[in-house]
Amino acid sequence: MIRLLKKILNKIFRIYFWRFGLVDFDGKKAYNLKPLNITKDFIYAADPFFIDENNILFEGIKWKTLIGKIYLYNNSKIKEISFEDKFSDFHMSFPFVYNLNGSKHIIPQISNLNSLVSFKLDLKKSKANFQKVLLEGVQCRDTILHNHKDYHYIFTTVLNSSKEKFFRVYKSKSNNDKYVEIKFHGLKLDS
Repeated sequence: MIRLLKKILNKIFRIYFWRFGLVDFDGKKAYNLKPLNITKDFIYAADPFFIDENNILFEGIKWKTLIGKIYLYNNSKIKEISFEDKFSDFHMSFPFVYNLNGSKHIIPQISNLNSLVSFKLDLKKSKANFQKVLLEGVQCRDTILHNHKDYHYIFTTVLNSSKEKFFRVYKSKSNNDKYVEIKFHGLKLDS
């Protein structure tokens, strides 16, 4: 009965499942598509970030909670990544993964949080431990961190108070220094 109700709601509200999978390459062509079947309990799963060949982080929204959370996919098993209580009620998505000093870290997009924060991943415990605030006073979307030569760069879309989107770039001499905006004319993004 619940499955029938879900199908009816999907058709009424036009909810589409997002899916992703693994593809093998032999150097010239792609082959052996392996769709990851993770949508059974989820409204959708999106924004996959590969940690390594066995672990994938993604945003998922389950029917029970109706809020975006970060999940770990490993060998057909799915575990929710736990965050400290002060972050647990926020909608999270786009879990950008990066390496720092031999450890895995993530910068998730956290809705309605006026800061960009990073977390250190503990894959064995499926836990993300708060590391630091990278930027304060800005709502960021779809953020990536890139290291080039002696600098760390943050590329992100920032929402202003009117919810307009602007592309911004910030840099820091090291990941421990404060990030400063690189001034340029900017780019306003249409919704």
